[in-house]
Amino acid sequence: MIKKNKNITALFLSLGLSGALIGAILGTLAALWFDFYFYFIEILWDSLIITLFIPLSFAILGFIFGYVLAVLVGSIIKIILRQDSLIMVSKWWYRLVFMSIIFTIYIVLFIQLQRPFEYKGMITVILFFIALALSYLLSIKSSKFVVEESPVFIKKLLATCVVMLIALAVGIGGNIFSNSKKSKKIQFPMAINSSYKVAVLGIDGITWDVIDKLFEEGRLPNLKRLVDNGVRAPLRAEVSLLNPFANSSSQGIRSLSAWTSLGTGRSYREHGLHDFLITKVPGLKKCVPFRIPLTTKIGEVEGKIFLNTTRPTSLHRRTLAIWDVISMVGLRAGIVGWWSSWPPVAINGYMITDRLLEKGLPHRWYPETVFSSDPAEFNIEDQNKVVARFADFHYIEDQEIRLKLETKERRIMERFDVLIKDLHRDTIIYNVAIELLQKEGQPDFFATYFLSPDNSEHFFWKYMDPKPFGNKVSQEYIERLGQVIPRSYDFLDVWIGKFMSLLDENTIIIICSDHGFGPWVNKVGLLGGKSFWPLNSGNHRREGVLVMSGGPIKVGYRLSKAQQIDLVPTILAVMGIPVPKDMKGEVLVEVIDDSNFPHSFATIDSYEKYQSPKYLTDAADLKGVDKEYLKRLKTLGYIR
Repeated sequence: MIKKNKNITALFLSLGLSGALIGAILGTLAALWFDFYFYFIEILWDSLIITLFIPLSFAILGFIFGYVLAVLVGSIIKIILRQDSLIMVSKWWYRLVFMSIIFTIYIVLFIQLQRPFEYKGMITVILFFIALALSYLLSIKSSKFVVEESPVFIKKLLATCVVMLIALAVGIGGNIFSNSKKSKKIQFPMAINSSYKVAVLGIDGITWDVIDKLFEEGRLPNLKRLVDNGVRAPLRAEVSLLNPFANSSSQGIRSLSAWTSLGTGRSYREHGLHDFLITKVPGLKKCVPFRIPLTTKIGEVEGKIFLNTTRPTSLHRRTLAIWDVISMVGLRAGIVGWWSSWPPVAINGYMITDRLLEKGLPHRWYPETVFSSDPAEFNIEDQNKVVARFADFHYIEDQEIRLKLETKERRIMERFDVLIKDLHRDTIIYNVAIELLQKEGQPDFFATYFLSPDNSEHFFWKYMDPKPFGNKVSQEYIERLGQVIPRSYDFLDVWIGKFMSLLDENTIIIICSDHGFGPWVNKVGLLGGKSFWPLNSGNHRREGVLVMSGGPIKVGYRLSKAQQIDLVPTILAVMGIPVPKDMKGEVLVEVIDDSNFPHSFATIDSYEKYQSPKYLTDAADLKGVDKEYLKRLKTLGYIR
């Protein structure tokens, strides 16, 4: 009897170590992916920590799962099936079920930890069956050890250690290789004279579906003039694989990451800005480029549980931006409000950062003398008048009165709260941009960014386009809110017209968006669970907007497709600046008129080996995230 109990205990320990081995394998793959995908191999200490911590954590979890499951299943077999558990667990189907359960637990836990993101069901199913097949192969491979005692225990313990040591060796090797490729920065050897100037007006979330509908109604005359006298194209966004199961709220398209790609000509893996939030882990020199689930309480209170979650800054960007290159070659740049441009760079020109309105933040613009008074003091007009410009909706600011209203009315007003703040921000950015163009003159390269259309489309799509939602949208609300999105486009078209009147005739004007938009109807994930944002009815689409007009750009031409990373190399080419070969995007030669501009363009190996940008601060803002930023992300459905 004692011998039999010892056999069962050894067997349970052995199965626990089977779980640990599975965990070590999965953890090693996760660690190596993390190390290389996010370039932690650049820092030896960080690489060591990650390639040890993740496999070890997975192995410990795997052992716990394996041992507990072995005990539970063994007890069930003995009690319900009335058979000897030692005999039953040696059968192939038991081992298959056992190993599959461990894999399934890992997958389910991983998916659930990624909430509030919902899941791309097909990827989840494929990964599940891959895990099932792998578990079967592992169970067959280890079948001859299942009912043995200590030799099995030792072999599996050694196997677990070996797997983690291999991960460590690969991590260190990758670190040495990465650091061997680094070179000292040198001065760029020449200056460039450009025949054309470029002005980029970035507008978040505008989509051809809405634009073409408004064109048919005779609206957006300024944008229509640019399209008729230039090139239009769907601008394809890059879908982040940061979370392969995510995400319904943004379809894997992270606006901060997309605007960084549009400003650098690099993919999110190259520039390193993946998400709206990043995490500072004690002991790691580099920030984890996303919010680690369960580590930070977000939304309701500012602060942390044990890790410091904050927003990315330009200091976290791994590559040069186009304004860095413009300055490097001796041309002037003017940047106003581009996303993740704080802290500013001492460029040849001026840079007004995206955090212009955060009064307590230092160095919100460069140079310091560009403003005589703080632009954050600008007061927007009465909020009811702002809402009236976009909807036939009575906005109530008083919170006590709001509480007496029905839930739907109150929630819509909460959406207007966010929209008003975005319009406030956009209005200041517009006024600053116009003032600087008039006061400082037009630089060789100018870029600005407006965000309010994205907000209106997330919140109010179903009132403009109720058909996909069946009879769930009342006619009353269609009449009251159906013009919020179209009027926001009208509003921006007036601004486009003002920019057009101020820009030189030899300017190439570019209108671009980070993604398109469409109705968001299906909000239920593979594992169940309703959307966290039932009132948000608009959702990202991969095809955004690209309009190019002026200079050597063709007239009335439709380009079939373009990628976001194509924008910077194309701008450099038409400005006569050498295009770096290490940019994966392509020059859109199809849009250039042969009679005005040759297709051939100068190239250079890379700009990254030349001088680094001169930031006005040497430390990122890692003291926490302001509540307004979190509230906006939460309301838009980007965080829970």
